[in-house]
Amino acid sequence: MLDIPAIVNLLGYSEKNAGMLEILAAYGIKMPLKRPERGEDQVNFETESGLEFCLVEAEDFQNFSDRHTEGELILSTVFIIPKRLKGQELILPYGLTFDLTRDSAYELLGPSEWCNNRLDNHRWRFDGIRILIGFGDGGETVREISISSDIIRD
Repeated sequence: MLDIPAIVNLLGYSEKNAGMLEILAAYGIKMPLKRPERGEDQVNFETESGLEFCLVEAEDFQNFSDRHTEGELILSTVFIIPKRLKGQELILPYGLTFDLTRDSAYELLGPSEWCNNRLDNHRWRFDGIRILIGFGDGGETVREISISSDIIRD
C-alpha cells in the first residue's frame, strides 16, 4: 500500500534527512541522487510504484539559509497520477480520493486559490502545503494530484 501521508510529512525536508532517505529507498530511488542538469534547479524521479518525486535545490526555497548548502536537494512535490498506479492501493491525505469530481473537491477543500480553466487544474493551500488537482472528462475524473511545499523544514 502506498502511504502518501508519510511522504507528505517529509515535504520540505533535505536529502540529508534520515526519514527522507528511508522513503526514497523504499520507493527504489538509488543513492547518490541524480543531480539536476546544468541550468536546471530540480530533478524528478518516477518510481515503479507510479509515484513521482520532485526534488529542488535548497537555494530556490523562500526560506533558504546557511542551514543548507547550495545544490542540496529538498523534497518539494509528490505527483500521484492514477493511470500510472496500476491498481495499487493507496492512502491519500486531506480526505482526497480519486473519486472526487471538481464540484466535490470544492465541497471538501473550499474555494481554490488558483485555477487554470484550460487545463482544468485547481490549487489549494493549507499550512504551507499546496494541493493541485487536475481534472479530466469535464471535471468528472481526477487526472492527477500533486502535493507540494515551498518551504524548507528541518
